[in-house]
Amino acid sequence: MELKVLAGAYKLTTGATAQAGSQIYVFEDALTFPMGLMIDVGKGGVTLGGISYPEGTRLFVYESGTLTKIE
Repeated sequence: MELKVLAGAYKLTTGATAQAGSQIYVFEDALTFPMGLMIDVGKGGVTLGGISYPEGTRLFVYESGTLTKIE
């Protein structure tokens, strides 16, 4: 999937860090879900953790570590 870092920095499971402005292609197993992470699902949608999210969905990771759809 395509990953764009819009602000801050994003650390992958590989240990690499993508900085703001980065655009890379990754597999789901390279993703981390730290508290405060916001995901805007882009064109074509995405499946994370076996759950499909359509294009335009906004997700947020709360303190509990839960990826939650924001209405």
